[in-house]
Amino acid sequence: MDIVQHPHSTSASPGGSPANVAFGLARLGVATDLCAHFGDDPEGEILREHLEVAGVALLPTGAGNTTSTALAVLGAAEAPIGGRISAVSHRLHNLVNAAKG
Repeated sequence: MDIVQHPHSTSASPGGSPANVAFGLARLGVATDLCAHFGDDPEGEILREHLEVAGVALLPTGAGNTTSTALAVLGAAEAPIGGRISAVSHRLHNLVNAAKG
């Protein structure tokens, strides 16, 4: 689960890079299987349902106690996220151009 903490609120949504890719492929009509570990908790059930509704076939892996989460903390002055994203984007652009020759 992806947890996003804003200055005055917190939200949770299904996520994780492999799950996001599988979700997108299935929604595009591509037959998609995902082998991932989900916990036996409400978050795991949310992820399972989210992926199955999109058409992702979940391969059995066994279940654990808790589903893993990723936390992003967004803030005004404390975490200038936009500036960091811009800097990373600029570096990636330069690397791609350098690779092209």
